[in-house]
Amino acid sequence: MQTTFESIYMANQRIYTTGGNVQAEGGLYLSRQADAELLALCQEGQFVYILSPRQIGKSSLMVQTRERLAEIGIRSAEIDLQGKGVLATAEQWYLGLLVEIADDLDLDTNVVQWWQERNYLSITDRMTRFFKEVLLAEVAEQVVIFVDEIDTTLSLDFTDDFYTAIRSLHEARSTEPVFHRLSFVLIGVATPADLVRDPKRTPFNIGRRVDLTDFTEAEALPLATGLGLPDELAQQVLRWVLAWTGGHPYLTQRLCQALVSEQPGQWSEDVVGQVAMNIFLGPMSEQDNNLQFVRDMLTRRAPDVYQVLTTYRYIWRGRQAVSDEEQSIVKSHLKLAGVVKREADKTLQVRNVIYKAVFDEVWIRENLPINWRKRIRQLQGTIAASLLLLGITSGLTVWALAERSRAGKALENVEEQRDAARKAEEEAIRQADIAKAQRKLADQRLEESQAAQQLADEQRQQAETAKQEAVEAQQAELEQREIAEQRRTAAEAARQAETEQRQWAEKQTALAQERQQIALARQLAAQAESAFQLGGNFWPTSILLAAESMNQLSGISEQVNRGDTDAALRAYTQLALELARLDHNDAVDAVSFNPNGSQIATASLDKTARLWDAKTGRELARLDHDEAVNAVSFSPNGSQIATASGDTVWLWDAKTGRKLDRLGHEGYVPAVSFSPDGSQIATASSGTVWLWDAETGRKLALLNYNYYYDFYGAPVVSFSPDGSQIANASGGTVWLWDAKTGHELAQLDHGGNVSAVSVSLDGSQIATASSDKTVRLWDTRTGRELARLDHDGNVSAVSISPDGSQIATASEDSTARLWDTRTGHELALLDHNGVNDVSFSPDGSQIATASEDSTARLWDTRTGHELALLDHNGVNDVSFSPDGSQIATASEDSTARLWDAKTGRELALLNHIEAVSAVSFSPNGSQIATASGNIVWLWDPKTGRELARLDHNGYVYTANFSPDGSKIVTTSSDTTARLWDTRTGRELAQLDYDGGVMAVSFSPDDTHIITASSYTVSGPILLRDAETGRELARLSFSLEFFNYIFINDVSFSPDGTQIAASSDTTIQIWDTNTGRELALLVHDGGIRALSFSPDGSRIATASEDGTARLWDAKTGRELARLVHDGGVMAVSFSPNGSQIATASEDGTVRIQYTSTEDVLVQACNRLTQNLTVTEWRSYLGDVPYRRTCPNLPYPQGYEEYQRHLQMQGASESISEIRPALEGAYQALATNL
Repeated sequence: MQTTFESIYMANQRIYTTGGNVQAEGGLYLSRQADAELLALCQEGQFVYILSPRQIGKSSLMVQTRERLAEIGIRSAEIDLQGKGVLATAEQWYLGLLVEIADDLDLDTNVVQWWQERNYLSITDRMTRFFKEVLLAEVAEQVVIFVDEIDTTLSLDFTDDFYTAIRSLHEARSTEPVFHRLSFVLIGVATPADLVRDPKRTPFNIGRRVDLTDFTEAEALPLATGLGLPDELAQQVLRWVLAWTGGHPYLTQRLCQALVSEQPGQWSEDVVGQVAMNIFLGPMSEQDNNLQFVRDMLTRRAPDVYQVLTTYRYIWRGRQAVSDEEQSIVKSHLKLAGVVKREADKTLQVRNVIYKAVFDEVWIRENLPINWRKRIRQLQGTIAASLLLLGITSGLTVWALAERSRAGKALENVEEQRDAARKAEEEAIRQADIAKAQRKLADQRLEESQAAQQLADEQRQQAETAKQEAVEAQQAELEQREIAEQRRTAAEAARQAETEQRQWAEKQTALAQERQQIALARQLAAQAESAFQLGGNFWPTSILLAAESMNQLSGISEQVNRGDTDAALRAYTQLALELARLDHNDAVDAVSFNPNGSQIATASLDKTARLWDAKTGRELARLDHDEAVNAVSFSPNGSQIATASGDTVWLWDAKTGRKLDRLGHEGYVPAVSFSPDGSQIATASSGTVWLWDAETGRKLALLNYNYYYDFYGAPVVSFSPDGSQIANASGGTVWLWDAKTGHELAQLDHGGNVSAVSVSLDGSQIATASSDKTVRLWDTRTGRELARLDHDGNVSAVSISPDGSQIATASEDSTARLWDTRTGHELALLDHNGVNDVSFSPDGSQIATASEDSTARLWDTRTGHELALLDHNGVNDVSFSPDGSQIATASEDSTARLWDAKTGRELALLNHIEAVSAVSFSPNGSQIATASGNIVWLWDPKTGRELARLDHNGYVYTANFSPDGSKIVTTSSDTTARLWDTRTGRELAQLDYDGGVMAVSFSPDDTHIITASSYTVSGPILLRDAETGRELARLSFSLEFFNYIFINDVSFSPDGTQIAASSDTTIQIWDTNTGRELALLVHDGGIRALSFSPDGSRIATASEDGTARLWDAKTGRELARLVHDGGVMAVSFSPNGSQIATASEDGTVRIQYTSTEDVLVQACNRLTQNLTVTEWRSYLGDVPYRRTCPNLPYPQGYEEYQRHLQMQGASESISEIRPALEGAYQALATNL
């Protein structure tokens, strides 16, 4: 039965918000960079403004920030200026604003009364006094005022005073510190210049700007969950959506909402594009509020429509870059409209594809007003010619008109004199009327003044009466409030008692559930350990059970049995090294990816070649042979597979596994290769290379060479990427041939029997692998050797990555190795048993290896195994550089080495005379200190140059820098600790002890030194003043059976509040201030080192019992255990605390994640499937199924399992109501 997506995945368009804020609409809130910026600025008490286009998430950001501020104890209030209207008077507007703030903050003051009592002050004075005398007096916490929709005030004529008053509150901080607790966040569609428009006033130039950017793909990813599609398809559909919207918050959610509504049967980029055009480019676009806003901003609300549209047209065309200018009114308006955005290179671009399609050049032309100046300039020539012609034709009539004009002027003079007399008479009459009206107006004003005085007297009397009534009412209100408060207190006490009883019951229930989870987690951990011991196909089950065990333990308040946790950790950390495991019944000799990387073919001595799914590790097909299979190769288009077995090459159909053809040799065939275009096949045998037609199987050419038989000398053959050359190898020689003519081009002498050849994709380089334990890189044009890469055993296989930057090699020294082709440096070491072949995936992200242990394995080329493996004999100490980019190790081989923390590449070698016991970076990373014999050496980590030698009279145990790097303190068996100047190497102070000083540490504030010596239980740990060396306190170990104690490490916590010291198998933690013992940590072997995490929450310890352990610094509970094959000598946290480096006697330094979550994510990334429903029920019983690894799909049969649960629930519901139904039936029968 075919299952549709809708039957499994539920679409949910309610998570998309296309109007109002996200929280009010119940939508999904997506965090952006602006969230962290705004929260941080509010915490700092900064004034902030968020000025951006509509529907980009300003109000949602405000609501989210207010919630987060409340969580950290910062009070806030919100003013929505849109609700104030534009018809209110200034006094009504300001008073309403303060009332809203008082209500939001629940202030006790009667704001209206307070306002009226101070009507002798100006409006803005009253507002500023309110914040100081009322708000900050009643609220002790920090307060943030959010002012939303500030653009609605731009039409009012008094809001300049409002923003000037806010500015004055900011400036008052310099004289009145109380105002540091008050800050404002202004939000709206405006520019800073809009806030204070009066040019005579100081502009609004305070505060920090927070920009709201469009969603990135990572930020928008949660929106994919609402599409109701499988994860991969949902994410692809979301990428198609973002290609249209550019991440614009409203457009993205509007398009997602439309897709959920339409639910197309088939999903493709074209389908998403058609939906986008329907809602944004079709008739529906006229109803879209966002598009209407942009239209209005570009036309009706533009400061200069012609300049705005002309500038936008330049940006739209994109022929030349248009630079952003903050002072440009036009460009600022375009950004505020939202139609363009500022790029990182400070140029302006159209914001997204939708805007570019809606507001295109046709739309610009239709809305662009006529520029009359430009039009007149264009018509100037025509106008001038017309005027010239008019002047010539009219000149003939001038004389006649002049005579007529003289006669007319005489008549006009007479008329003018008559009109002047008439006007003088009318003016006299008008002046008399004005004087009469003014006398009447004066009488009216006198009457009005007398009436106003009488009204004022009456109002004053009424005010006094009202004031007396208000005082009486207030007294009565206080009495009623006291009664209500007493009743409320009694009710609150009863409610509190009820709450405590309910909480106790809930706690008991929760504890019972936790105990059940702990029991299940222990059971799963034990089963994971058992599966791990079985190995093979049980390893994925082991890791899934271990991961589920840790999931069950997450959030548990009780301490979990340490051994059970260890079993889970051991299971999944062991499997974390590999991506997949492909099992044969005998040694695997060859492995090959198909061209698109989806399949892997393997060749084995078990007489089979097998085809596997590269993602899941599932076997797809088995190709049976009569003899062992020596080689396997895909054709370039992936349709065919060629295998070499005995004296025969077989061609197979890669889809069906059907035999297609047989190519017969006269001898054993160890190698086969397709040409890059798939038209030819090259096969290698003893002394010959045959070329075949891949379609017909016809022989095309025979290439003869001198075959040197050797145990490691089986012939190999390979085409160059362009198909023009063929390389084959035998004995210690590689031949290059012309693929068309068969002419020999060059011979490359390796010196040992060549076992494998690989040609780079560009054909410029060839790599050869040999029995002389080396891989060599050659220039194919000149035959010159470019690099030599060393193994510890015969090299059996070599492969160049698709981009030519890396070489993978496989050797009988039980390793596969990854190398940099440019430098020849080893990048990663992949431990394996007898590696026979190695191959890159087409994208270079994975390596497949074939092994004598009957397996083929997949590896991640970026991480290798674990995070890195640094080979160094007998490592005593390890230290991260302050920036985490480098690691320094100290070793028994009389060297200290500097490594790249990401790649594991060795950067520098620091030679000493004796074994190096300790190594440490200075706080700024500019120096390295190493301890060797009786000497401490200071080095420059950049150059490896020796800077100074600091001499003791006995063996030096440790060397630690002060927090500022200016001093270094060293400890020695000569019973002293010494303080040195790191710049000059001069000894500053000598601190004497009764025994050897084993450990020393500076306090984080550089004021104290803690030292540990190896004698007397009464006080082996001394706290001293870092400047004078004066003893301040002694700390003792609480051990009862020893007369003396050997302390080998001591350390302050990062905040200086705790001291930890190790002795024998224990670590003790004290409170620095009181000296009180806080915790005791126990290993199974001697403890060699300890380290606090950067945040002080965890302690890492290294022990001779072969483990490094992570502990909770407060409770002493063991959190994790990291296992080595030898004693662990040193341990160090990375600067961010996410990783830990451990150095062991097994000759390795290992870098691993410190958090369970990171380890689980890493483990899940390397698995291919979750537990099946059957496995889940077998191990977890009735616990509802869930995906242990969220990144992996649900297993086959999950839908049937869900239906079973639903039917079971319905059956139980029927059972519950059956007695009631039977009773009703009996009653009905009785009545009938």
